[in-house]
Amino acid sequence: MSIEPTECLYDQDAYLREFTAEVLSCEPAADGQYDIVLDRTAFFPEQGGQSADTGTLDGRVRVLDAHIRQKVIHHLCDGPLAAGAKVRGALDFTHRFSHMQQHTGEHILSGLCAREYGCRNVGFHLSDRMVTVDYDKPLSGTQLERLEDLANRAVWADLPVRCWYPTPEEAESLDYRSKKEIDGRLRIVSIPGVDDCACCAPHVHTTGEVGVIRIMSAMNYKGGVRLSILCGERALRADRQRQRLLDGLCRQMTCGEDELGQVMAKRDAELKELKQRNAQLETGLLLTEAREAREKGQRCLLTAQADMQAMIRAAACLAEGRQELVGVFSGSDEAGYSFCLMGGEDLHREFEAFKARLNARGGGDSQLIRGKCGAAWAEISAYFEA
Repeated sequence: MSIEPTECLYDQDAYLREFTAEVLSCEPAADGQYDIVLDRTAFFPEQGGQSADTGTLDGRVRVLDAHIRQKVIHHLCDGPLAAGAKVRGALDFTHRFSHMQQHTGEHILSGLCAREYGCRNVGFHLSDRMVTVDYDKPLSGTQLERLEDLANRAVWADLPVRCWYPTPEEAESLDYRSKKEIDGRLRIVSIPGVDDCACCAPHVHTTGEVGVIRIMSAMNYKGGVRLSILCGERALRADRQRQRLLDGLCRQMTCGEDELGQVMAKRDAELKELKQRNAQLETGLLLTEAREAREKGQRCLLTAQADMQAMIRAAACLAEGRQELVGVFSGSDEAGYSFCLMGGEDLHREFEAFKARLNARGGGDSQLIRGKCGAAWAEISAYFEA
């Protein structure tokens, strides 16, 4: 049975929260869910990089997701509805409005990025947590700060956001952005002086409703840059969380925000010095243990010291004045043992026997072999006692 294209109420009114519709079909889907098709809907389906709206049908069946196939919108629901029934749909409008803030904010940022730096938007994803935007050129930290400033000035200007369908003649004269070829009727989202972009999603009425635009992070990506951004309430909550973390760090360091960088740099320098001194002390202790083990005629040594250079020095001390194979090990039966081996008449030949007996792997030269061993310590020590 063919189904007529769904009437998209979100396209007519992005602020529509409730609507009535007729159930055209209801079919079982995976995981005990149901695929429900309505004759009309305000639920925006997942498309164009944006996740779908959520909400309820008749107040009892939850709409978990929505997809569009061949112009028909399929609602993935947690319960069934009878075909032919008249139902009332209700959107989770907090979720919808957050998406509108994020998407309009992205248009502002991408439009200005194209105008100011000649960057083309080549990727976009709007989830329930984060928005990522990919541009085809790299941008410096200074450029990103300026871009964020310009974007927020456009928000504060409270510019009108117009979603419209140009005629073919109007479309020919428009200079608009588009990430892909348009299949079907062209819909343009226009923000004067900022952006004209082909887009099918709901948007806010004015830029002021976006609230604020924050670039949360930037990373090099495929020769360009990937930005993670947040707008409106999401940006507010993220900045509030960051402020909590900053306040906690300042309390821990007993300093103000303006002093934090200097205090952290000093603390890092002190920590580096302490680590160096600790390494020297541990190396000295390990060398003492190696000398004592050599004097007792022991050929292997287990240490808590994990620094390989210190272990190599200890192995050299253990091998001094003797021809037998010696080894220094660090680790546990559960995690395995790092090791370095020295001595022996033919180190490579002796390592082959060592590997075969003790599940080891590694490599080196005629003076030193380093690697990892999977045998238990009892087996390792018994090998050297034989």
